[in-house]
Amino acid sequence: MELTTDTLRYTASVLFVVSFILFILAILDGLVKWIVTGPKEPGKRVACGLLGVVFLGLGVWALLLASPPRAVKSPAIQERPIPPPARESLQPETKVPAAPQEPPPLPPAEGKIPGRIEITSHRPGEVVPWENRFSGTYSGLPKESDIWVLLYPPNRRYYPQSDDAAQGLPAAKSAGEWSAQVYVGKSPGEDVGKIFDVIVVAATPSASAFFAEKMRKWAEAERWPGLSKGELPAGITEKAKVTVKRGP
Repeated sequence: MELTTDTLRYTASVLFVVSFILFILAILDGLVKWIVTGPKEPGKRVACGLLGVVFLGLGVWALLLASPPRAVKSPAIQERPIPPPARESLQPETKVPAAPQEPPPLPPAEGKIPGRIEITSHRPGEVVPWENRFSGTYSGLPKESDIWVLLYPPNRRYYPQSDDAAQGLPAAKSAGEWSAQVYVGKSPGEDVGKIFDVIVVAATPSASAFFAEKMRKWAEAERWPGLSKGELPAGITEKAKVTVKRGP
């Protein structure tokens, strides 16, 4: 059984008290016998003295045992502070509003069509109604080239515009000026607040015939699916573009 410090101290205290009592009794016994027997029995006196010395030794030993041990001081250990864990930033992420989707580059024309076309009727960022008349100027275009206006809404498809879809007419042009009817959105009550790109292209005769055929078919079916980039004809060259916002 393991002896704890408290147990040892209790045992030492008991031994000390018992030894002290025996020591006192030995002294008293020796003193009484000295008085009674006197110098006639020296052996008894010696025995009493030795017994007193033994009990005195036991008392001193018990006293030393009962005294608490001296604590030994251990060298101080310097604790190094543990750095706190890095706190993750609780700041909410700042979301940057996405810019309007830029239309992909149009397919290059077979031998880029020369000339220049400008939009003068509308400014970038202008708020426009559903029905609009876009117009501008042109110069240096080949006589056989036509001007087509393509509407590019957020659904990323291209919609050719025409003054008369049933006949598949391109933009009207004469004496350096052009114009075309453009419908920004599906209907007067739809697509309000959305961003649209209005793209003006010069088209070769074959490309112009492609647009005209699509317009006639769509008008007959009364369905306007638009064209993906891969469906656009190769004989067109982008000449001008303006980004507008659909208003009420």
